[in-house]
Amino acid sequence: MTLLEPQWKFLSDSWSMMFVGLIAWIGFFVLAYAHSYFHDSRDRLKFFPAIIAFALAMIGVVTFDDLILLFLAWEATSLISYFLIAFDPESPKARKSALQALVITGSGGLALLAALVLIYQQTGTLSLTVLLSQPELLIESPELPWIAGLVILASFTKSAQFPFHFWLPGAMTAPTPVSSFLHSATMVKAGIYLLYRFEPLLSSWWLFKPALVSVGLGTFAMMSFRSYFQKDLKSVVAFTTAGALGLMTALIGWGTETSLRAVFLFVIAHGLYKASLFFLVGHLDHQTSSKEVGAHYGLRQVWPKSFTVSIFALMAALGAGPFLGFVAKETFLFEFSHFTWVVILGLLFNNFSTCWIALRPYLGEKISHPHSQENFGLLWPVLGLTLTHLALGITISLWSPQFFGSALHLWHGFNLPLATSLVLLLATLWMLKAPVPTSPWSFHESPRFFQLWDGHLSVAKLWTQKTQNGSLTFYLFMVFAGACFLLMTHGSHFSVPSVTQVLGIELLIAIMVLTASVFLMIERRVFPLVLGLSLVGSAASLYFIYFGALDLAMTQLAVEALSLLFFVMVLKKVPHLLDRAKDPRWDSVLGRITRWSTSVLSGGLVFWILWVASSTQHPSQLRQYFAENSLPLGHGANVVNVILVDFRGLDTMGEITVLGIAAIGIWWMISKRTER
Repeated sequence: MTLLEPQWKFLSDSWSMMFVGLIAWIGFFVLAYAHSYFHDSRDRLKFFPAIIAFALAMIGVVTFDDLILLFLAWEATSLISYFLIAFDPESPKARKSALQALVITGSGGLALLAALVLIYQQTGTLSLTVLLSQPELLIESPELPWIAGLVILASFTKSAQFPFHFWLPGAMTAPTPVSSFLHSATMVKAGIYLLYRFEPLLSSWWLFKPALVSVGLGTFAMMSFRSYFQKDLKSVVAFTTAGALGLMTALIGWGTETSLRAVFLFVIAHGLYKASLFFLVGHLDHQTSSKEVGAHYGLRQVWPKSFTVSIFALMAALGAGPFLGFVAKETFLFEFSHFTWVVILGLLFNNFSTCWIALRPYLGEKISHPHSQENFGLLWPVLGLTLTHLALGITISLWSPQFFGSALHLWHGFNLPLATSLVLLLATLWMLKAPVPTSPWSFHESPRFFQLWDGHLSVAKLWTQKTQNGSLTFYLFMVFAGACFLLMTHGSHFSVPSVTQVLGIELLIAIMVLTASVFLMIERRVFPLVLGLSLVGSAASLYFIYFGALDLAMTQLAVEALSLLFFVMVLKKVPHLLDRAKDPRWDSVLGRITRWSTSVLSGGLVFWILWVASSTQHPSQLRQYFAENSLPLGHGANVVNVILVDFRGLDTMGEITVLGIAAIGIWWMISKRTER
């Protein structure tokens, strides 16, 4: 297998199949939700194909065994998400948010590509199955720190970990069905999938676990705290999502059997309850045209069904028993006993923010009357996901030995994790009485990102103006100067060819060409330059004549004659071109020295290449084949002609076709000019 020949093999272990089930199940409810969310058929026609394509790309990420195919699916999710986030193309904010997400996740994709290239160089394989079955191939590699760092970078950008966390709240400009799918169960979980998959291969690097635990817990605490001060309910969900992803990252970095089991459970529970919360915010926004925190109150009296469904979804989100989240929460609370205060504070703000979404709009005696009634088409998907959450919690608690090899119970007695959960619940309910909070700090990552982005575009524009300035002389100088630089830095790797006997005619031709070349370097008038160029080409044709290549000599002389004729015709029509070309950059002393030195070095480069090429002998089977078969197969004694007409006839026909099309185009332009 080569790097560009991927193998179409698929992974079917529990980690991959769990993601496939999550993508398919939540995707079903997203499609059902979107049917009621979008009233315009054009929006549906634009949304459904894109979201299905995204789901297929995400399934490819979690099932492809070949890392090249995984990378292609990884980048496909970033590209499709760009169009989904910018669903409203007339919104400048949506376009900017989509660009921000694409740049950050796309940059992470480049890091992943670099990691895959290093993996292939070090192990000779791109199969995940082979790598996981023979981890020593990668563990013993001297490039392991680079590979691990690049994989971590790619995962952090995709899963919105610090310092790349800000793209996720910015992506909330997308419609709710997009956010509920991309930013709860699929795209943002791709980084978690990759870290979990590579953990057995990269955990031997000493910095792998500390990086994941510290960044993960830091992101969890920071994003949970910031969710407390958001004014937009959708932003609240986004910040708590980034915080939960940080907790998953830390659990993977912790690396114990219990923590990895907690990741498995938490990925499922988080995907289900977070999609439900997105659905609830979307329902509120869809029916009232407002998703501002504190804008609604007392809705339980006018929306009783919504209130009931929200309470049900809130229990799942807070990890109450017997929901699946309870098992996941108890597991990671036990595992992170060393970081009790960090986890407790993060969960406190996370739970409070969750209550803002699912509970606060329905509390209070005063009623804010919405413009429309509750929409059950937007509520039953919430109920469906919450029931799934409940069913999985009961199922896993009953059959956990078959699934995990050990028991996971919904009741462990009165212990520290349970006490922590109760304290968090009481504190959350007490905080609900407080007014809408105001942040004492100002966070503006997105404006800083676009300042950097605009600065990068300005530098690129300035560089383009300097290098793409319309001067052919400058372009040729850059090309030849770059070639000379490569010769000077890498020329020592070439062996010096042996010098054979130089014939007198060869020396004479070389003197003619060198004389004409020196003349071209000194002369600046246009017409003498044209004559000098023709002299160089005509001198080269003498070399062809001496060695019997009369057809090449005739072609060379014909080209030189026609070129000279065309130049004369142009100069006759545009006589001011005969004046001496003036360019202060090249007419100065420094400019002339630069031009002459570059010309000499470029000529030396071409001479060196031709010398090495002509002195290197490679056995050729084609020479003998054409010599033996030109007459019996092509019925021609001229080997070159037979090659052009018979052996490479299609190539010649293509060249003739191109020349014919060019001739027709010239004839058409001349005829149009004649008519005018």
